[in-house]
Amino acid sequence: MSRKKNAKLTQALLTEEGQVLIKNSDGTYRAAKSETDWQRLRSMSDEAVEKIARADNDNPPMTDEEWANAARVPIKIPISLRVDDDVLEFFKSQGKGYQTRMCAVLRAYMNAHKDKRVSS
Repeated sequence: MSRKKNAKLTQALLTEEGQVLIKNSDGTYRAAKSETDWQRLRSMSDEAVEKIARADNDNPPMTDEEWANAARVPIKIPISLRVDDDVLEFFKSQGKGYQTRMCAVLRAYMNAHKDKRVSS
């Protein structure tokens, strides 16, 4: 499959609830509009659905190796967080993507302390 040089790729993810979310240019996500004929799909047997899926050459089934290497993509959740002004200014002074860098610092802290949880 060849792609045009300046083709824009759409990033999407599937939630645990089965909802498809499309990534916006600002990093937020919006629900995808479904083009699925749900009434027709619900009326089909599992065997009929699987037969159609197997016949779709554009969407081959994932291999065991692909499933083994699959990873969950964390969903960004907007929150209100109070941080000291100098901390915020430091991250903002590093340029675009300061919230992503702040999240990376929090993730590094989380990973370093995962196995050291204190029971209350």
